[in-house]
Parts: sequence; C-alpha cells; structure tokens
Amino acid sequence: MKATDWIRSGGLWPVAVVVLLLGSVTLMASVIVAARSDGGAQVVENYYDQALEWDSLATIRSKTARMNLLAILSVSLDESVLSGTFTVQDSLSNRLSDLEGRIDISRPQYSMVLYSEGLRAPDQKGTYRFSVSLYDIQRQKREALDNPSGLWDFSFHLNQEATPLLFEFRKEIR
Repeated sequence: MKATDWIRSGGLWPVAVVVLLLGSVTLMASVIVAARSDGGAQVVENYYDQALEWDSLATIRSKTARMNLLAILSVSLDESVLSGTFTVQDSLSNRLSDLEGRIDISRPQYSMVLYSEGLRAPDQKGTYRFSVSLYDIQRQKREALDNPSGLWDFSFHLNQEATPLLFEFRKEIR
C-alpha cells in the first residue's frame, strides 16, 4: 500500500486529529507557563488602608504643587548599589535643608515598596543623599531583582516644620 492510497482511504484524519489535539495541549501549557513567569498577580499590601489614605495623599500632592518648589532627583546604578541625590529649591532658588521624612523605593511592576529608609541629614549645600544595595532589597523583600535596569519609582514623604510634602519621581535606570 502506497502512502497516497493510505491517505485516500481515510488514514490521515485520525492522525490529523491527534496532532491538532496534542498541538493545542502544548500551546495551552506554554501559555500557562508564560503567564506565571512574572510572578503572577501582585497583591497590594494593606489595600484598604492605602485606599483610606488616598484623599490625604492627594491633598498633600496638591499643596506641594502649589508651594512652587522645585525638586531635583539624580539617580545612578553602580554595580549593585542604587544611589542618588535629592534637592528641593524654593521659588528664590534657595535649597531647603530643614526637611525630615523618608524615601520609598519601588518598581512599577511590583505592588509593594521594595525599600524604605529615613532621609539622611543634608550636606552643606542642602543636598540629601541616599544609597542602597540591591542585595539589601532582595534580602528585605525576598524579591529577586534579575534585571535592575528599567523603571524605578522614588517617593519622598517629607515634613518641613509642620507642613507635609510629597515628591514622586519615576526614573529609568540603565
């Protein structure tokens, strides 16, 4: 029996159906693996508390914007250390050096703050500095940072005397 006779006799249809079924199962398995490769859905920690704070954060954002302050953030990644400088200037270009508060560092693809620390005292020029090891972030959150280049979010929650300020930045680090 030749191959063409076997095809004409209907022997191809059972093979084609089995190939299509196996192909669809393989495709679905690869889609499931691809969907779970990024860690899956990110659960927002303390979602309810964050929702309650939304209005107060929006008020602080708008008050900060009305104060005509210029905030400048410079960030660099050297080997495994993320470091940066932060300055705030008033409308007369005087640097503010009496700020207190904290810096929160996160990535847009994660729903959590990866690192948070208190703001260190500024130098004589009013420049605040921060430096964090990526290993500290991994150890603190048990989150592997396979590729540290990309987008990073920096939130500065500050107080000047009794006035709360909030500065938020999204920087691309290469």
